[in-house]
Amino acid sequence: MEGNTATNNDGDGFKLLGSSSENILKDNMANDNSRGRGGAGGFELESFSSNNTLYHNNVIDNTQQAFDRIGDNRWDYKGEGNYWSDYTGKDANLDGIGDTPYAIMGGTGEVVDNFPFMQESGWLTRFWLTVDTEFPSIPFTVNGTEYETGPDGTLSLRLGYAASYEISVAQDVSISEGSRIHFLEWEDGPPSSVRATHLSSSTTLRASYVRQHFVDVDSRYGTPNGGDWHDEGTTAIVSVGEMVFITDGTRDVFTGWTGDLTHMEASISFVVDSPKSLTATWKLQHLIAVSSQHGSPTGEGWHDEGSTAKVSVEDTMPVIEGTRLKFVEWRGDLMSTSAVFSFTVDGPKSLLASWKTQHFLTIEKSPAEGGVDASSAWLDEGTALTVSANDFLEIVPGLTRIVYAGWSGAVSSRDVRITVTMDAPKTLVATWRAIQHYLAVESQFGEPQGEGWHDEGSTAAFLVTSPVGILIQEVFLIWSGDITSTSPTATVIMDRPKTVTAMWRIDYTQLAIVVGAVAVAAAAGVLLVSSRRKPTQEPIQP
Repeated sequence: MEGNTATNNDGDGFKLLGSSSENILKDNMANDNSRGRGGAGGFELESFSSNNTLYHNNVIDNTQQAFDRIGDNRWDYKGEGNYWSDYTGKDANLDGIGDTPYAIMGGTGEVVDNFPFMQESGWLTRFWLTVDTEFPSIPFTVNGTEYETGPDGTLSLRLGYAASYEISVAQDVSISEGSRIHFLEWEDGPPSSVRATHLSSSTTLRASYVRQHFVDVDSRYGTPNGGDWHDEGTTAIVSVGEMVFITDGTRDVFTGWTGDLTHMEASISFVVDSPKSLTATWKLQHLIAVSSQHGSPTGEGWHDEGSTAKVSVEDTMPVIEGTRLKFVEWRGDLMSTSAVFSFTVDGPKSLLASWKTQHFLTIEKSPAEGGVDASSAWLDEGTALTVSANDFLEIVPGLTRIVYAGWSGAVSSRDVRITVTMDAPKTLVATWRAIQHYLAVESQFGEPQGEGWHDEGSTAAFLVTSPVGILIQEVFLIWSGDITSTSPTATVIMDRPKTVTAMWRIDYTQLAIVVGAVAVAAAAGVLLVSSRRKPTQEPIQP
């Protein structure tokens, strides 16, 4: 159904009856129709009317604009719907179509026109605006709405109104670091990237752009020229004034350009085909003075600014056997504790090597397995070093050991802990001599005594308390193991590690005594009670 007008009807303007399906209703006008005899007003699709398509219709001022009973119909087609006089949505992109759907009465779900037109017969007044920049991804705005050109450098917009539009293209667009697309002018004349244009029909606006690259020019000295954006294919001239000067300990001279181009001349020219970074280099040099009271220092002389200078001197210098000079640090304009020292040259420097005297301390152990908390080493002159030896050196762990005897050499002492002052080369000897063996005293009962370490060849005494208990007693019987003895107190000669074990027997004597005493007492009690009982008298006969 196409090209019809229904106006001022007391009922529906357009109505699909029964099972009307697969119909297309377009380019129709439904104006000022009322519901009347139960009608919908503008358009009504009765139950079982499905799969119908309605678009490009003007629906104006009807009592009820439309009613879709089943809700299974399309109210737009290929991105275009109908004009509804009561639609209140917005059109941010000015394409003549509302940004939000128009809701239609009826149906069991959501029934909408997804693309309602903003003006009556808006599908007839729409036209195209094409923005052509020749470059892809160029941002631009139309009345503040943002867009971007496509891969071919163009973008066409469907506009819905004949009006004045403000079109603004980007002044500069970065395409990579140091490269950009730069706006020149509009093809039809306006030099500004922002323009106002009245549009009422399809129009193409072409913006002229040029590819540019940045030439970055840097110099520590002087004022370099030529650093700026340059059109691709043009010739850039870069220059810097030549300068030579000498100050105390410093000299300087221009040596050339480095970076993306290398050239020895102060003024150069080149065709710009990509971003360039150029740095003027200078032969700035500084004097490094190196001195030392000992050894043979190296590294003194002129060095380039920014280069790495290396100074060195011997780390040690022998004086006599056991005594040496040890490098301490570099002093002066720089500090370092390394005899070989590298640094970045940023000015004149004066360096002096400092030294200290060291003596060698030799620490020996007899036997070599002995334990000492220090080892042989070079020590600064005047150092007071405290050294400790272990009290014992176990030969068989837990069974046999040797005992610390003392220090000899530079210090003679039986103390485990000594202090030596290094004023010359010195030797310390820690000695362990006396042998001790371990006596293990074992007993299941009582309180065994005498277990522990004993000097080799000594007589070790040991004992255990006996008896143990009150009524039923454990009584010591005999010692067994490395010695046999029936005495709770015994001795043993410690010529090796030994173990003795107490053996016991059970004794019931005390229990028997107590039981007998209780029996005697009970019998005596019975006799006493019997002697006190009186005879019973017979009653007197009347």
